[in-house]
Amino acid sequence: KEIKNIDYGKLAEEIKNQLDVRNFQKPDPFVLKIVQLLETLIVRHGIMMVGITGTGKSTVIQILSAALTALKEGGSADPLHERIKRYTLNPKAISLGKLFGMIDTTTNEWHNGIVPKLVQK
Repeated sequence: KEIKNIDYGKLAEEIKNQLDVRNFQKPDPFVLKIVQLLETLIVRHGIMMVGITGTGKSTVIQILSAALTALKEGGSADPLHERIKRYTLNPKAISLGKLFGMIDTTTNEWHNGIVPKLVQK
């Protein structure tokens, strides 16, 4: 079966625009990495960006967020183009219970953590 090629023309244009706004270079492989992040987010519930310092991990996320938001605010009807709110969390700063939620063993009550509260917003 042939794999369908999706046209990300408008998104790629807006990615380049967002890079221009920040006076960043816009080599095609970097634009492709940003599009690949969106493709990964479409099929995954969550991701982890890893790599050495200065390789563009934060920039990829920031540019994709800005591009999708700009397209939505520009009137795009594409369901992938949505306003994006980003929250950066350091999972090592708090316990897993406070991050995701936990049951109080005394009352048997569930208490949502930070992540569920952010998702509910």
